[in-house]
Amino acid sequence: MQCLRRLENVIVHGEGMPPRQVHDYNCVVTKHWMMVVLRRRAEFNGLKCNSLGYLGLLRVEDESQKEDVVNGAKPLELLRQLAVPS
Repeated sequence: MQCLRRLENVIVHGEGMPPRQVHDYNCVVTKHWMMVVLRRRAEFNGLKCNSLGYLGLLRVEDESQKEDVVNGAKPLELLRQLAVPS
């Protein structure tokens, strides 16, 4: 429960963040753990990423985007560009 209160303070109230800089986030929850990734943006170079993207399941809309991910931006670089640096 303490973890959820801390999470609320960060996401809702911006605790630990610069003033007026509260971020959107992606959240993944299982029976054993929870992951919350604060986002700078929802897309990078036209590639969008939701919570499943942070688990390695990137969605592309066409062959061109697939090539961009595989040969261009690279999946880890895409996630680095989208997430708030820790």
